[in-house]
Parts: sequence; C-alpha cells; structure tokens
Amino acid sequence: MRTSFYRDFLTGLTGLVGLAGLIVMLVLFGEMTDFGKRTYTLTAVVANAGGLRSGSPVTFSGVRVGEITEVSIRTGGERGATIVFRVREDIRLPRSVTASINQSFVGESSLELVLSEGGDPLAFFAPGEVFDAGNPKTPLASLADLAAEPIAKMSSVAQSVEGLAKEYAKLGERLNDLVEARTLADVQAGKAPNIRSTLERLDRALVSADQWLGDEGLQAQARSLLDRAGRAIDDAASMTRAWEKAAGNVDLRLGEVSTKVDAVAGQAVTVLASADKAAGELASLLERVSKGEGTAGQLVTNPDLYNALRDASVRVDRALAEFELLLEKLRNEGLRLGL
Repeated sequence: MRTSFYRDFLTGLTGLVGLAGLIVMLVLFGEMTDFGKRTYTLTAVVANAGGLRSGSPVTFSGVRVGEITEVSIRTGGERGATIVFRVREDIRLPRSVTASINQSFVGESSLELVLSEGGDPLAFFAPGEVFDAGNPKTPLASLADLAAEPIAKMSSVAQSVEGLAKEYAKLGERLNDLVEARTLADVQAGKAPNIRSTLERLDRALVSADQWLGDEGLQAQARSLLDRAGRAIDDAASMTRAWEKAAGNVDLRLGEVSTKVDAVAGQAVTVLASADKAAGELASLLERVSKGEGTAGQLVTNPDLYNALRDASVRVDRALAEFELLLEKLRNEGLRLGL
C-alpha cells in the first residue's frame, strides 16, 4: 500500500518537474515571450496568406511584436484572406507599414511589417482596426524581384553572345567556302574563286612557266628578243645624243639670230628716228604753207595767183599742142622753098 503511494507520488512529481522544465525551455527559446503581457488586436486584409497560420509570429522591422491568432478566407464573394493578429500593448504600429511573408527553412512562416519609405511614422493604428495589407510578397517573390535586374543583364549578355555566335557562324561559313574543293571549271561556271581554285591556277601557271623555261626554242626567241631590245636601247641612246647635239646647234643658231635681230632692231630704231625727224620737218613745212609763207603758201592762200598759174599752164599746153601739130605737118609734107 505504502509502496504504491510512493510510486504514484514520484510519478506525479516527475511529471510536474518535466512540465516546469518545458515552460522554462519555452521561455528561454522565445516561444512564450508574450506570456502574461497585455496585447491589442489588428486585422489585416491580404490577397494571399502565403502559408500563414494561427500561432505564426508577427515582426516589425525584424523584431517580434506579436503573433497571429486567426487566418480565414474572406466571405461574401470577396477575394483574399483575413489575418487577425495581436500586438503587444507597448508596441504601436504605424499606418504606413508594408507587409511581407517570410518563410524559414523548416517551413514556418511569419508576417513581417516594415515601415515604407516616405510614410508618416507618427500615424498609428488604433486597437481593433482593420487595414488593407495588399499582396504581401513571399520570399520567392522578393527573391524574384532581387534577381530581376541580374536576369535582365544576363538576358542582354545572352543576346550579345547569341549575336556573337551568329557572327562566328557566318565566319565559319565563309572559311568553309574559302577552303572547300573548287576547280577552275567551277569558277568559270560562275562560282567565286577560293583558296583551292587559286592554288590550282597558280599550279598551272608554274607548270606553264616550267614548260616555257624548258623549251629551247622559246629560250632562243627570248634571247633574240632581249638582244633586239638591247640594240633598240643603244639606238635610243645614240638618238638621244644626236638630239642633244642638235639642240646645242639650235641654241647656237638662236644666239646668232638673236644678235642679228638686235642689230636690225638698232637700224630700225635709227630709221624710225630719221622718219620721225622727216615727219617733224614735213609738219613744220605744212604749218608754213598753211600760214601762206613761200610760193607754195601763196598758191594755197592766194586764189588769184593760183588761177593765173592755171591759165598760164593751159596756154602752155595749147602752144605745145600746136607745136606738135606743126612738126607733124612738116614731117608729112616737108618744107616747101620757093626758088
């Protein structure tokens, strides 16, 4: 009887010690930090609860300020969910907070509240107030936003790489076209020449040159042509020397002609001076005649003298005419003598 009593007592004591230890562990690990503290309730309307449940913690700027007490779907045809959470009474949440959902690696989700930029930090929620928290971002959505810019850069790099790959592909095609098998017949048919066709053309040219160099007849013709070319060069040199000599003679003749031209020019200057002097004397004579000086001047200025001279010349002409008639008569009839 006494043995069973001790056994039951020890069993109950062990259970109480274990329960007390559990409570201590919960307090130490932060699971019962709000135990015994006064709180107030807020309700957030969200488009997506993101795995939140009753008991999920609520943080503000990374500090735990409360926990979720209820998560439910909105009724009445409205979309989204309603999250009811309680906050410690000593914590006042600004109205300009934005909500996001954080998920840990062990699967626990929490509602994170962060003060948005440009918001009024002195406007606070009233206890029991309902507010619209929008569509809280999940860690995957936040990660996607963070990766958006690098992904855009990677997309740009991928496009550049794709463009470079296309250019290398074109380069490879051109290189293949340069080294593919192509004969001179293909080139004559319209295809573009490449390295192989050019090498074939060069090989044929070398073969032709080798055949030409090995032909004694062609070599003899080449020597003859070179000899004729040498003689032609010698003749051209001789002709050049003759032209130089002729040019010297021409220069000498030109010098002599220049001397003679200078002498003739001197004589012409003398003649022109004499002509100028005679012209001056003639001008002086004409001036004297115009003034009536001398016989010529009297003839020019005295009409009576001019008329008298004219009448005298007319009478002289008549006398000469009669004298000529007399001589003609004597020549024809002779001189009659009356003896």
